[in-house]
Amino acid sequence: MRSSLVAATVCIGLPAYNGAAHLRQALDALLGQTYRDFRVVVLDDGSSDGTYNQLLAYAAADPRILLHRNSKRAGLIQAWNTVAELAADPEPPRYFAWYSDHDWVAKDWLEQLVAALESDPGTVLAHAGTVHIGRDGRRIETPPPCLDTSASSPARALRQVTLETFGAGDAVYGLFRYQALREAGFLPQEIQPDTLLVSRVAQAGIVRHVGGARRFRRVFKMSGGHEKVVARQLRTLFADEAEPLSAPHISHAMFFFRALGVGSLPVGEEDAAGRVAHAVLYLKRMVAKYSEEIRRELEAMGQASAEEFCSGRALALVEAFLEDLTVLRLCQVKLEKLYERCASLHRKHERIREKYERLHEDYDNLHVQHDNVREKYENLRVKHNSLRAKHENLRVKHEKLRTKHDLLREKHESLRANHD
Repeated sequence: MRSSLVAATVCIGLPAYNGAAHLRQALDALLGQTYRDFRVVVLDDGSSDGTYNQLLAYAAADPRILLHRNSKRAGLIQAWNTVAELAADPEPPRYFAWYSDHDWVAKDWLEQLVAALESDPGTVLAHAGTVHIGRDGRRIETPPPCLDTSASSPARALRQVTLETFGAGDAVYGLFRYQALREAGFLPQEIQPDTLLVSRVAQAGIVRHVGGARRFRRVFKMSGGHEKVVARQLRTLFADEAEPLSAPHISHAMFFFRALGVGSLPVGEEDAAGRVAHAVLYLKRMVAKYSEEIRRELEAMGQASAEEFCSGRALALVEAFLEDLTVLRLCQVKLEKLYERCASLHRKHERIREKYERLHEDYDNLHVQHDNVREKYENLRVKHNSLRAKHENLRVKHEKLRTKHDLLREKHESLRANHD
């Protein structure tokens, strides 16, 4: 079995777990891409069906595939992060994408996503238009959200990912700039990690929806509401032996607040106030939407024994929560001062605008007056030229009359002399 791959522009990370039923379709679609400059890092996460044997056959037949195997299931988050880390061997790729063992893509999927990143250096994640397929193999007609932040500020992008458009669950299967993805830290050890990761990546640049590219996603809907969804995430995201999250909703919300609201903000960042304000809104939404779950998590913290409370994650969460509340209060004071400053600047701007409009009106009046004066001047100049022409004609006539007068005088002098 190969220990490394030749470097390529794109690396695809494929974590697989008990995916034998749909694995062949997924791999055939991936390996048949029109864009060829890519390699595939595959990790079998301790599968118990025929997944690993299928992967062995594909790896033996295609030199672009590098296969790894976990002896025990590490969980989805760790498996995803492992293939992302392995992508840097022998050298980091320019672009990286995660790929599912039960989904498939159109032939030009990768070609179109690479073109989107190549054409715009500001785009850090390009993702395809996703078609959702039900258990019965039929297309789900309800269109999934199309997350695109190309016209958004970083704070607005956060709002799109978490409160408006959503769509992180599809966007996370797009093509990332590997450097931006690595700086974001891959998937955090939290529930709904795709939302947290896409939110962080969206702060580094544009998340672009490439409607012409197509990805087909099998959707295995669960009954039973949000509790069963979270329970399933806790089973699939983490290893079987991993210590369960004692307060997953609180932990998720506080991770978002620390990572995207306060903790990652550089001093003087223009969008800082907007991001902090959004982090507060996200906390409020989590509390409102999952109030019952959070209430039970808080009660579980209170009922824990002293030893479990002091050594477990609950105390760390509460301490972090109190620290973040302190930071939040300081941010609130700063935001209020900033708001007052903005209001003052707005009033000043209005006064300046009014003054400018008056000056502009005065200027227009002066311009009209100037045009009138210039018109009068032109009329006077024409009149002056006319009078000057008349004066010249009179002068010529005067010269002729004087000449004639001189001739008559000479003649008169001559006649008088003769008479005498």
